Amino acid sequence: MEQHPVPQDITGFKFKLVGDMTLKQFGELAFGVIIAYLFYATGWPTFIKMPLTIMFGLLGFALAFLPIQERPLDLWIMNFLKAIYRPTLYVWQKSSGAVVFSAPPVVLPAPAPTPAPVPTPARISPTPSIAELQELRDQVIQEKQGIVKEPPIKIIEEPKGPEVVTVDSLAMLRDDKKLADEDQKRALDEQKNNLTAQIETVKTKMQALQGRDTTELQTQLANLTAQKEAITPKENVPQNVVKVVEKSASRIATVSLTEIPNIINGLIVNEKETPLENTILVVKDKIGNSIRALKSNQLGQFIASTPLENGTYYLEFERQGYTFDILEITLSGKILEPLKITAKTV
Repeated sequence: MEQHPVPQDITGFKFKLVGDMTLKQFGELAFGVIIAYLFYATGWPTFIKMPLTIMFGLLGFALAFLPIQERPLDLWIMNFLKAIYRPTLYVWQKSSGAVVFSAPPVVLPAPAPTPAPVPTPARISPTPSIAELQELRDQVIQEKQGIVKEPPIKIIEEPKGPEVVTVDSLAMLRDDKKLADEDQKRALDEQKNNLTAQIETVKTKMQALQGRDTTELQTQLANLTAQKEAITPKENVPQNVVKVVEKSASRIATVSLTEIPNIINGLIVNEKETPLENTILVVKDKIGNSIRALKSNQLGQFIASTPLENGTYYLEFERQGYTFDILEITLSGKILEPLKITAKTV
């Protein structure tokens, strides 16, 4: 295989077609030689034709082989002629139009062609069984006949525990009610103290006026006493109250439902010792305010979620078809044993 030299300067490389000369060099040298030969062949005197012949011969040689500052001589001659005929004086004239700076147009690349979507092969469903085909046939028949088969409703039963039922908003906001009751009690006590002081003052005056007419003081004393009795709260003791004492038969020896003191708990049964479910129990204080409401579960049991304060309370029961006695219990910070409540048939 023959080896050929590869030029490093590809852009500035010129092919040499005639010997060691390029086509341009050969043309320039030939131009100079021909002009010089024409002057030499003329019949002019020797002192005229010889300088011209030598000048054009050297000019052709210089154009072909004499670069100046790495530029060919013909390029220098062309630039010289342009500089001679180009004007050297320029006059500035203001134009009426605004100067517009335009940017070169931006050529956006053509969008790449979107590949055609590859078709997804159809999914082959498995062959249905005979039972599925029969069920599908029955469903189509029912739809044609207008019969809509509803899916069965699955009922999940959860074990029922002692349920707490709120009677009113006062029972739910026990702490707020307690603060309000304390403020009201404080105001009533202050008013009672003022009335007591006024009554003592009237009595002192009546003792000082012994033997004289004290009708006016007696009337004033009666009015003050009536006002004091009016603001003194009276205990609202319900009728048919059965008081629960320490060794009452209403308590039963069963497993304790709680280990927390002052928690009301127990069992509700009928005369046949059958537990009564969904029996409402309302706990009231001495004044008659409802502070708790409970409901018995499937086993007839009831239990309060939070303990009560020490004091006396009344338990009222309610269930359709039965009557109950009202129980009075006294809490003193001890664990309350389960109560057995026996209902009476109406």
